[in-house]
Amino acid sequence: MTPDFVFSVVNALALPAWLLLIFLPYAPLTRKVVHSGVYSAIFGILYALLLIGLVNNADTSAGFDSIAGLRTLFSSDWALLTGWVHYLAFDILAGSWVVRHNEQSRISGIMLGFSLFFTFISGPFGLILYLAARTLSIRLRVQPKNIVE
Repeated sequence: MTPDFVFSVVNALALPAWLLLIFLPYAPLTRKVVHSGVYSAIFGILYALLLIGLVNNADTSAGFDSIAGLRTLFSSDWALLTGWVHYLAFDILAGSWVVRHNEQSRISGIMLGFSLFFTFISGPFGLILYLAARTLSIRLRVQPKNIVE
């Protein structure tokens, strides 16, 4: 098994979750498959396996303590793949959280879709977009009342 093959598989596996989150966020299938933690478990187990393999074969000059160490760490295709699976796992978790949280917040479907699309494409940016939209939506709904004395 090559890193390219695993990369193709994890990307193909992640795409249906994102399509469900973006286009059918509250559907029973989305709840059963994405919100249940199935995806998080699959990507979490794969990440753990890749990380164990990485640690067992690590270059001793690689690490998180410097840019040079990080560059060395990610110079391996397996390490790069491990990092990618980490991104996929957390982005799907963030997207699922946004949908579940929005059941209470109720921003518009269009804004939710944009937030999820950007979470899919760029994780934290989509999450910040959702949080900003939610804050704006709450402020617009809670209008201060004029008190007549």
